[in-house]
Amino acid sequence: MYTALLLALLAGSPSPAPTPDPYRIYKVAMQHLATLPQPNYVDDSQEWSTVTFVNGQAIPGEHLQRTVFDSVHRRESILSMPFNPAQPVVVGDSYFAPDSWLIRRNIAVPRPNVPNMAPDLTDLPTIANVISVAEPSYEIRFAGIDPLTGGGSAYQLVLQPVFDPVKHNLRQLWINTANNNIMRAEIEGSYRPSMQDVVENTHVFEDFGAVGKYWLVIHHVWTYAPAFSNVKFQYSVMSLMMGFPSALPDWFSTRWSSSNMPARRLQF
Repeated sequence: MYTALLLALLAGSPSPAPTPDPYRIYKVAMQHLATLPQPNYVDDSQEWSTVTFVNGQAIPGEHLQRTVFDSVHRRESILSMPFNPAQPVVVGDSYFAPDSWLIRRNIAVPRPNVPNMAPDLTDLPTIANVISVAEPSYEIRFAGIDPLTGGGSAYQLVLQPVFDPVKHNLRQLWINTANNNIMRAEIEGSYRPSMQDVVENTHVFEDFGAVGKYWLVIHHVWTYAPAFSNVKFQYSVMSLMMGFPSALPDWFSTRWSSSNMPARRLQF
């Protein structure tokens, strides 16, 4: 009788929900990423918040910055805010481009002793008649479902590279359960504040959002801690407004003008 009662109780109990397949979540997110549009140029006005830790003392600082990204050639120019007409245009490598996850051309190869914050797009599929993704370069673990600010939820994935951890630098992803958009990512990379500084390993967290028709990185958080020192820097950079000019005529040799650059406010 007791056995029959136990079987009846078990039969009436709901079965536990199956754990989502982390590899499928990752592959679908990469397939979705490959379909998103990419701007040719991005004009990004940013708010920089920096905290310098010296012997346990925190020294905060803030400034505004404007960065113009050339997505075709993967270069950028940093301009002051408000704009100083006497400021020369300086063009350099692009490290924190808002569209860095959308690159499907001119992908830079990591170089030794050079900062590298570009996400690993090895598993980004090639769009043709059929979308395909090779076996991922990571061991992927499902870490749960997290709520999103403003509603909705995201799968949290933890990624461990199978080989070459410098190239395969993704460490965590948060992927929207409703539309497969990457909402947040953790990258293990390298950084230096200036050419005079030593390149150090760091982790950067990137948050994504809709800007016009584009899905871009709108917030970065990372640290820089030079070896053999008691100093540590923590950076937080938030995009305030972006514009997407159709062309940048003579922008490598002339001072920048914003007269023909309509801006689109961020949409959350």
